[in-house]
Amino acid sequence: MRTDTIAAGLLLVLLAAGAAYTRERVKVPAKRQATAPVVASPVVAAPAPTSPPPIFVDTLPVPGDQPVFVLRGADPHGRVAGVVFHGWCGHGLGVLQAFALAAAKVGPFIALQGDAHCGQGALRGWSNDPVKTDRRIDAGLQEYLGASVPAEVVLVGLSQGVEIAVALARRFPNKYKRLVLGSGARVEPPAALHGLSGAYFLVGQYEHQMPTRATAQRWKNAGLSTQLQVISGAGHADFQGRGNPLMDEAFRFLSLGD
Repeated sequence: MRTDTIAAGLLLVLLAAGAAYTRERVKVPAKRQATAPVVASPVVAAPAPTSPPPIFVDTLPVPGDQPVFVLRGADPHGRVAGVVFHGWCGHGLGVLQAFALAAAKVGPFIALQGDAHCGQGALRGWSNDPVKTDRRIDAGLQEYLGASVPAEVVLVGLSQGVEIAVALARRFPNKYKRLVLGSGARVEPPAALHGLSGAYFLVGQYEHQMPTRATAQRWKNAGLSTQLQVISGAGHADFQGRGNPLMDEAFRFLSLGD
């Protein structure tokens, strides 16, 4: 009887210990607090890069005059405009096209057609009337740019176009202060060019160089800022397909380029 009582007591102690162990091991997990769902910020797409406008030479009608050839895609913030004069029996379109990329960095450019006939075709020459030419420049630039015409105009002349550019610089020194002159046919004295800021001369390796070299030297001796570039492999009024780099250098010399 005593033995049974002891055994029963031990069994009760073991059962109580097992229940306590089970309660310690098996705990009810604490109730978690609900958290707000994370909302991702909307992804804003970066704006697509804008392509620069194409650069090309276009034909623009001018009331009461011949059409002018205008440069599209030029820097709209350029502080000067540019005007191109072709040579005798020449055409302005091809001259401006030859350095369109260089010109576009400087500002808006136009090429005039000469006011004198050269045969029965589209080629032209010049009458060398600076007052008339100045009016034509104003009309062409206003048709091209509207009211935002720069006060200063850089002139680019080839062959007979050199004479036209120099005559304008003499007659209107406050307006035409920078010149690029290629393959001039005669020596131009520095007289009445006191307002000139600079002149850049171009001459072909295989043409008669004396008029261009003599003009550049005389102007330099008179205290004008000049530089002469011989175009390797070129003849008269010829860029040899290098119009853009050649004119980049000319514009840099005239403080108009990069």
